Amino acid sequence: MVEQEQPKKNEEVQKQEEPNEQPEKEAQKSFSRDELGSIVKAQLAEERKKWEAEQKQKLEQARQEGRDEGKEMAGMSAKQLAEKEAKDREDKFKQKEADLLERALDICMFEEKKLQITGREDGATCSAFGDYVMETVRKLSE
Repeated sequence: MVEQEQPKKNEEVQKQEEPNEQPEKEAQKSFSRDELGSIVKAQLAEERKKWEAEQKQKLEQARQEGRDEGKEMAGMSAKQLAEKEAKDREDKFKQKEADLLERALDICMFEEKKLQITGREDGATCSAFGDYVMETVRKLSE
């Protein structure tokens, strides 16, 4: 008898939990071409203002950095200025070399895959792979 009461209670609980009425569908508003155009135009104008403000801020920051660098360079002697320029050239050269090596490694490891280091007898040695990478660097630099 207890078992029969259990299912009845479960059915009653389910009925209480389920809403009797289905929620009404939200009314969808349709827009005319002119209304839609004005909405889009307003959003574009707002985004344009944000973008222009960001660009103005970036421009002002670049100008300030230029002024700061100009002041710094104005206080340098000819020797200091020459040293700074040499260091800048060296940094550019090192970055170019690093980019070249990165490209060579990408070619050797992911594109050509002529040699692979596996740690087993059938794989290439580190020395052989290094020679392969350096040969690729030479080819790229030509």
